[in-house]
Amino acid sequence: MMRADLHCHSRFSNHPSEWFLKRLGSAESYTDPDFVYSSAKARGMRFVTVTDHNRIEASVYLRDRFPGEAFTGVESTVYFPDNRAKVHILLWGFTEEDFAEIERIRTDIFVFRDFVLERGIAHSVAHAAFSVDNRLRPDQLEKLVLMFNVFEGLNGSRTRSNNANLLKALRDLTPERIEDLRRAHGIEPTGDEPWIKGFTGGSDDHAGLFIGQTYTEAEGESVEEFLDSIRRKASCPGGRTDDYKTFAFAVYKIAYDFSESRGGLLSRSLLPQISTYLLDRGRRDAGHTESAAEMLSRTETNLRTLRSISAGFTGEGSWDMTEKLDAAYEMISGVLDDLSRELIGQVAVDLERLDIGSLLRNVASALPAAFLTAPFFSTFRHMQRERRLVQHLLEKFSDGRPSAGRKILWFTDTFADLNGVSATLRTIARVAEERELNIRVATCLNDHERRRVHTGGVVDLPHIFEFPIPHYPNITLKAPSVLGAMKRIEREAPDEIYISTPGPVGLLALALGKLLGVRTVGVFHTDFTMFAEKITLDESLAEVVDTFMRWFYSACDSVSVPTREYQSILERRGIDPARMTLFHRGIEADLFSPTPDGREYLRDRFHVKDGVNLLFAGRVSREKNVDVLADVYHRLSATRSDINLLIAGDGPYLGELKERVRPNGRVIFTGALDRTELPRVYSGSDLFVFPSTADTFGMAVLEAQACGLPALVSNEGGPQEIISHGETGWVVDGAGADEWTHSVAGAIEFMDADRDRYDRMRTRCRERVVQDRDWSRILGALL
Repeated sequence: MMRADLHCHSRFSNHPSEWFLKRLGSAESYTDPDFVYSSAKARGMRFVTVTDHNRIEASVYLRDRFPGEAFTGVESTVYFPDNRAKVHILLWGFTEEDFAEIERIRTDIFVFRDFVLERGIAHSVAHAAFSVDNRLRPDQLEKLVLMFNVFEGLNGSRTRSNNANLLKALRDLTPERIEDLRRAHGIEPTGDEPWIKGFTGGSDDHAGLFIGQTYTEAEGESVEEFLDSIRRKASCPGGRTDDYKTFAFAVYKIAYDFSESRGGLLSRSLLPQISTYLLDRGRRDAGHTESAAEMLSRTETNLRTLRSISAGFTGEGSWDMTEKLDAAYEMISGVLDDLSRELIGQVAVDLERLDIGSLLRNVASALPAAFLTAPFFSTFRHMQRERRLVQHLLEKFSDGRPSAGRKILWFTDTFADLNGVSATLRTIARVAEERELNIRVATCLNDHERRRVHTGGVVDLPHIFEFPIPHYPNITLKAPSVLGAMKRIEREAPDEIYISTPGPVGLLALALGKLLGVRTVGVFHTDFTMFAEKITLDESLAEVVDTFMRWFYSACDSVSVPTREYQSILERRGIDPARMTLFHRGIEADLFSPTPDGREYLRDRFHVKDGVNLLFAGRVSREKNVDVLADVYHRLSATRSDINLLIAGDGPYLGELKERVRPNGRVIFTGALDRTELPRVYSGSDLFVFPSTADTFGMAVLEAQACGLPALVSNEGGPQEIISHGETGWVVDGAGADEWTHSVAGAIEFMDADRDRYDRMRTRCRERVVQDRDWSRILGALL
């Protein structure tokens, strides 16, 4: 089998499409044709060509200089005549006269196709699903499938997943699907077996970095025999593919070449310039404590490393190219993290002092760094532009699933904390890992959290600093490292992004979802607007929070809401109801199940006396309405002496609640409990009392029901939809102590009056949950 890189560029490709290069005024490539030839041969290519955009000077030069080894090539920009949508077609082995005619007719893809077939010119549709000018429509992509029988199956500058998905879709073609397309578009398919496609591969290299590392394999001792294998659909692609990092460094390399062509306009290397700017920035600040000697030593070390890396871009040095790019990326990521950490600290001081002038200066000082690191963000987006059309082909010709299976990446700012969101996300990560579901949870963890919780099924994103949430000192938010997180998220290649929290991690997820071009689903867990109102008693702050929440969820493609009650609440707050869907949270029914020794466990573990056991479980905070719980206990205990109140959990209001309900033989504060202990606590209790009016769902209520524990919940918020009033618990009409005392007393009377009916209620609690709320079934349905 012979090899050739059938898609690479030289200095004759001079019209860049990448934003960064356009801003510099650079050409698209500065690679010399002789360098293309020598690099290709050094990497095992038997034949060599150059496919510049609508130019053939380089390939003609190599053909004439190396007859028998090189042949003509071009990447021709062809247009659909109705909307001028561009398509790139690779052509090889043509004459100069053929090319002159191609240039004349390439404004009409139908005329172009007929000419190429008539002349027998070897060809392949380059990166077929990549819309060069964002005009290519799905129906036009289908027409390409009818009109051409050879496609670029491996493009070195595209992602491996998009390459693989395109191949999967085209390989799943059938005669029936081709016939459906023929009837739909009125175009006669090309060839005798148009459902069987041929495939080529090429590096699509513009920077001289990866020539010959992606290639086409085919039989053929001569150029003509090799090209005939392509015509007969008897070729196959092989080699490497890009990611956004290597593509970005290719852009940097072209910028470096542009600089050299202008006499060093951008200094001897772009990467040392980035390092010099970032490392020397702001060191003049009076508040900076790093010594001059330390700064100089660190700066010189980084510059030497970067110069060693960038030397490889011009053929010097001994590092492997992948090692060079990884080292450069990690260094730039680290320096950008330093800049972000420093900038945020400076901005915080400026805001505290209300020093607007200093604030503007500090923000402006970061703009050059933002420009110099912009290629990472633009290439991150650029690499995903074909995702929509590739998915169309998968749904049209295949089973609709990506080649590696559909994958969900679920983001959260809180994972190891003691709250319902964290508990839900830990369960999702664990269940997905155990059941081998293609769902992963992305978050930021510190060392303490990694030791405390199971991290299987978790994508642990690097972070640059953390800070406590106001009014919740036990919960910290973490600001992710942007480039560090991008690297890990790109590696995960999600097909859909779920976002559980609107904090720094959630905001990054929303931004990267837009860059990746994937659907983002905002999962509404927590009513922060109501929390802000109840905790701070500040209506203006609650309005600010509400404005932010509306913006965040409106920016998501859809909003997943746990209950119908909150669908109505969010609609009243301005969220489009057409974009909301119900997402019922689940339970691990095998873990949360009734245990026969619950009462003995409470007696032995917490010294609970005989009597009626009322239980509250969850975060102990003011918005949970736990003050009402205290009043209910005081009133009931005044009428009968056998009432026990167990409060399981921790939170910012715990100290004040203990002052209101002093622990005694009948009031027990268990503290935070391990999830394996909770089923025995639920099973040993008689009634679950949950007076919160701010919960969007109420995971503790679902856990209690799964363990067969009847619950009393508020008629405000989401928990009321978990229970069936009168069958598995009671919905309390009102939020005051009078209503709750009356309802709890009535539930105790019901339990005492007819124990058999009460036992049947416990059985129904369990049956209803198992039937509707199994996590494996719920998560499987998402995929």
